[in-house]
Amino acid sequence: MSAARTAYTTFIYLAAPFAALYLLWRSRRQPEYRLHWSERFGFKRYVADRSRSLIWLHAVSLGETRAAEPLIDALAKRFPRHSFLLTHMTPTGRAAGADIALRWPGRVVQSYLPY
Repeated sequence: MSAARTAYTTFIYLAAPFAALYLLWRSRRQPEYRLHWSERFGFKRYVADRSRSLIWLHAVSLGETRAAEPLIDALAKRFPRHSFLLTHMTPTGRAAGADIALRWPGRVVQSYLPY
């Protein structure tokens, strides 16, 4: 393993408790931040149809998720043999993404972008 990768990995392990504390602090005002920690820390894998090619779209927040909605619809129609992974950073973005995933069952899966 390279020195840069070792340094990066060490930093991630040292920063993880602070990320967890931040999520707990945010959850005081928005309880949804207490949900889906396995996704946030990379322990839960998304389930997509492995027989399809995957297109990954990242929409950080609610606004970006709403802006990505017509793009996802157009891509899903243009590439009928592809699946889509939609990642988020905020609970409101994830909630909006759930509506998109319902419109394209089995083709759009979503997750928080792991730290």
